[in-house]
Amino acid sequence: MPSIPIQPGDQFSQVEYAALIWIAETILERPNFPPHVRLTRADNPYRVITVSVSALLDKRLYRRVANT
Repeated sequence: MPSIPIQPGDQFSQVEYAALIWIAETILERPNFPPHVRLTRADNPYRVITVSVSALLDKRLYRRVANT
């Protein structure tokens, strides 16, 4: 399996909502299932979403931001 270019702690913003920063918490890899990343919102750690790696790396949907 190829290496996933995302590590816990990496930060992303949605293209449509650039002010919201999401932090990669956990890489989820399951057999016969594409890899996903569990993200928590920087300003509200109780807000959690799970996104496929391919969606997270799609520049039309998300952008990587510098870790602060």
